[in-house]
Amino acid sequence: MKFLSIVLILGLTLANASFAQQNIAAELAGGRQQPSNLTDIEALNPAQRAAALAVLPERGLLLIPDSRNNRVMSFDPDTGAAIDSNIVPPDAVNLFTPFNALLSPDFTRIYVSDQFNDLIQQYSLATGAYLGVLAPVGGLNLAILDNNRGIAYASNGDLLVAVGAGGNINAIARFNSVTGTQLTPLSASNAVAGFTSPFDVYRIPRDAPPLSAGEYLVSSSDGGKVIRLSASGQFIADFATAGSFAQQIVQARNGNILVAGFGVNADGVFEFSPTGQQIARLDNATTGGYRGVYELANGNVLTTTGAGVFELNRSTGALVATVVANVQARYIEFVQAAGADLALTQTLSRSTIGIGETLTLTLEVRNPDAALAATGVQVASRIAFPIAIQNNNCGAVPQGDRTIWTIGALPPLSRIVCVFQLSGAGLGSSVISSNLSSTSNDANLANNSAQQNVSVAAVQLPFANRISLSILAGLITLIASIWLFARKD
Repeated sequence: MKFLSIVLILGLTLANASFAQQNIAAELAGGRQQPSNLTDIEALNPAQRAAALAVLPERGLLLIPDSRNNRVMSFDPDTGAAIDSNIVPPDAVNLFTPFNALLSPDFTRIYVSDQFNDLIQQYSLATGAYLGVLAPVGGLNLAILDNNRGIAYASNGDLLVAVGAGGNINAIARFNSVTGTQLTPLSASNAVAGFTSPFDVYRIPRDAPPLSAGEYLVSSSDGGKVIRLSASGQFIADFATAGSFAQQIVQARNGNILVAGFGVNADGVFEFSPTGQQIARLDNATTGGYRGVYELANGNVLTTTGAGVFELNRSTGALVATVVANVQARYIEFVQAAGADLALTQTLSRSTIGIGETLTLTLEVRNPDAALAATGVQVASRIAFPIAIQNNNCGAVPQGDRTIWTIGALPPLSRIVCVFQLSGAGLGSSVISSNLSSTSNDANLANNSAQQNVSVAAVQLPFANRISLSILAGLITLIASIWLFARKD
């Protein structure tokens, strides 16, 4: 009996492993379930679309493609509740494995990365109507896109695409996000030793030392590896390993990195510190094969699998809610149709000081939008030797090599100021730089950073003071000479 039990357990283990490997193989190839009959899913509902479009400029939406039914669903970004399950209606003609969805730069279209059809497709945000191919220009071209997965915007607005095959195999391809024209890739990821098959490319929105806003994290099915790239696409380091198959990446509000991943005995939503140290792994017996991940306002995790959309308790991994069942849900993307154009101004009272002398650094953040509040606002400043921080009036605290001023929400038509008192701690020069970030949509990033040079030099006294010292020195010399002459007598 004991022998039979061992054989049974071993057989089940091997069967589960085989099933997991089949899932991985299908995921790599863009495989999916057979489409449902349209009678099995929600009918098109104009009221639901209107509700989604009303929420979009105020709080944003979550877009989640459903590759079982060739559509894109929309959800509330705070609660995770479904709003319009057909923001892009079912389209078996132009979609086969919709993987990731974004808003166009002008907020009028939804871009959909289709893994099996090897295209970036376009749909009207207002109506859901199909508008044609964005990239590659001219349609299918496997030398440009083949087995494309996650998409994101670069800091300058270019569209980035993780590519797993074809002419751009294992690279992060780059396109003009308006015309679809192919540009120089952000990174030839296959040039990084030991890294293949990128699945998600994620631009870090907020400084969390040692991670910097504007850098990228790229996930892969190659042993679950996640790598870190500079803002220009240069390899920095391996960041972490999330199971054996890492998929979507997102930064949580605490600065940690969440990664959805799966594989043989390695399913989970992984949480890593900014240094790449694993802090937690959430996994629930009723879910598995994690693809998408997003942090809800209550701190819980919204995640997707081949079986649906689920909310998991952030602490325990317990299933809080099955939001949508019987769909092949993919990546979860937060989008917002409009946003406050946040702006940062940095000024220094002096550019040159002496050792021990002081200067004032003033940071001002403005939200000029008359209707929209900005959320999750913070400023990260690099203030390095020979400059030292004496104090500040906004509660900014050091984190690694940066000082973080956490603002939080910034109401419409408002401004807020932080003043630092600095001093010279040694001879030399430095660059004081600051970067503004938020969790709100900010279409203009050009005014979100500032930097200034500052020098600490030997103190040079005013001319009158130098003359006074010279006279004093002469008097001392004269008195000393008279005293020595008197002693000789």
